[in-house]
Amino acid sequence: MAQRVSKCRLTPVQSAHCTGQHENRMKKASQLLAVGTLLISATAAVNARDFLILVGTTGAANGTPSLTFFPDHLPNQADETVKPGDTITFRNAFATGFHNAHSLDSAFLFSCGSQGCESSSANSGSWSATVTVPESAAGHTIQYQCDAHGTVADSSGMIGSIDVSASTPVVLQAFEVN
Repeated sequence: MAQRVSKCRLTPVQSAHCTGQHENRMKKASQLLAVGTLLISATAAVNARDFLILVGTTGAANGTPSLTFFPDHLPNQADETVKPGDTITFRNAFATGFHNAHSLDSAFLFSCGSQGCESSSANSGSWSATVTVPESAAGHTIQYQCDAHGTVADSSGMIGSIDVSASTPVVLQAFEVN
């Protein structure tokens, strides 16, 4: 049986005081770690981006209905990246369009339509639904389709894709609390 060796070689009363100081240091270290975790989480939320994909339109100024997603690929600009924590809103702007946005990729499953992004089939009418990119999608290209007008499997019709950048790991440094 291993015996605990105290750095404090004092009387039992003094040793109890030393143990109490050690417990206080551990409590402070735990609190600082919790604060650090909150700061990292807050930073990720602050840096999250929102993307909009128009469903059933060319995205032209006149709003011409068509069997496309606009843009049909994210990111659609060289200086953009899509990463976990970002949100993507699919918006069907035309009341006559019968559409949804459905991903079959297990890294990022969604089925967005008039009922949100949990399990919506193609619907007519104007709707908007938002999904948050999960960590599991990092490093994947997520393809999606309108179930009524496209098929990802044969790359035809109303389909789109999202390139999600790989995650950057957060490196924490050790510290000592006096």
